[in-house]
Amino acid sequence: MADTEETVRFITDEGVEYMVAFIEDNNLGIDHAYQLVISNISKTNLKGVDVKIGQTIASIVNSFFTDNRNVLLFICDTSDNHQAARSRKFSSWFQKYADQNNIAMETEVIKVDENAYFISVIYCKTVDNEFSVSQFFHTYIQDLKSKLD
Repeated sequence: MADTEETVRFITDEGVEYMVAFIEDNNLGIDHAYQLVISNISKTNLKGVDVKIGQTIASIVNSFFTDNRNVLLFICDTSDNHQAARSRKFSSWFQKYADQNNIAMETEVIKVDENAYFISVIYCKTVDNEFSVSQFFHTYIQDLKSKLD
């Protein structure tokens, strides 16, 4: 993925490089919707917990919402079947570090055969259409689930 002005890179104290990107997403039918991409560019697996990673990603996400009309979709990578762990990790970062007075996150799970897809929507609580964002998201997920039945 090429860097754009919607891309942020950072390097941890251990030298692991991460990329956070915001890609325009038209699937929900909501203006100002973006997909949040978090990628370990170094492809390094480190043991232990680096709290600065969650703090940094939360800071980037918090600053993304300086425009309260923005909406983020976060879909956990399923390539190695660790999507549930990724969803738990991201949710814990959100709970610890996100500005929850102003930003909300809702998560749905779609099961397809043996795979589970964790999809979250993150939006500003002060946006005029807060209820609409939540409603659009849950309707979109229900439509996807009904197509799988």
